[in-house]
Amino acid sequence: KLISLHGVSHGIELKLMDEVVAFGSVVKGSRLTKTLQLSNFGDVKAQFKWESKLYKQNFTITPESGYINPNSNLDLEVTFHPSKADPDIRYSKVPCIIKGGDQLELSLMGKSVELDTTTTEELAFTTKVRKTTSQSVTVQNTEDREWTINPTISSEGEAAKGYFVGKSTLVVPARGSAQYEVNYTPKMMSKEIKVKKKDGDQEVEETEVETHKGSLFFPLPNGTALLYRLVGTA
Repeated sequence: KLISLHGVSHGIELKLMDEVVAFGSVVKGSRLTKTLQLSNFGDVKAQFKWESKLYKQNFTITPESGYINPNSNLDLEVTFHPSKADPDIRYSKVPCIIKGGDQLELSLMGKSVELDTTTTEELAFTTKVRKTTSQSVTVQNTEDREWTINPTISSEGEAAKGYFVGKSTLVVPARGSAQYEVNYTPKMMSKEIKVKKKDGDQEVEETEVETHKGSLFFPLPNGTALLYRLVGTA
């Protein structure tokens, strides 16, 4: 009597379409995102998890963990978001743990640069104490995807703290533009101060108005940034 034996072998076979994701120059405090494809050539559902603690200071991979169906592809978003200027940021062979399979490895690299402040524009405000005045700036989206930007408004010194405010989020449509409004509401008058200046060989004393100062920073999703000087007089 013959016995027939039948069996099926299920294997996990995952592959990254690129082993290196390299970013060009990105302005410190800004960010740039690229797409990386993860493919499952096996015939079973597979679980993956990136070792994010190794790179999270400068990079983010989304999703960081999850499942990928058999014979399918998953697009991962790799974002470079440097917080300090550094000409050579790299993480070699970052592991992605595959449950029941061989781990994958990915190298990440990028360059972080300081913002060129020579192109900084100025927004000037003039109003009475406790009376709000506003100025708007236009942000242009050069890409085919919507931008969600988180602007940062900073004050120079405690004297102007809270005087300049704006919304925490700006949405700019693809290939379009959006207006961002900054409000200036001073709580105290600008002070007059005495300054010494050179007039030929003599030193003279002049009176100047000490304005309230701040800055507006837009970290753009294309890796660049916009910076505005805020100057208020009350």
